[in-house]
Amino acid sequence: MGRHDWLWAECPAILVKLGGISYSLYLIHGYVGKGLDIILRRGMGRSEPVVWFLMASVTVAALALAAALYYWCERRAIEWSRRVRVA
Repeated sequence: MGRHDWLWAECPAILVKLGGISYSLYLIHGYVGKGLDIILRRGMGRSEPVVWFLMASVTVAALALAAALYYWCERRAIEWSRRVRVA
């Protein structure tokens, strides 16, 4: 075993998927976080279990929206950019 054999190790599929949607997640997370901020400021998170539930829900929502943005927009734009010829 060499010093850098871990570089060639198989990466778990879920990490590959998260890496694929990471830019979309970067673009969407601020809006989702702002939505959570608005919900919490209106007083919905008065107890700790509710706050944890809201945080988990918002995390799932952000991942779902990022995946949708990636598959419906970003991948299509990447495919289109590969076909475009610049003069």
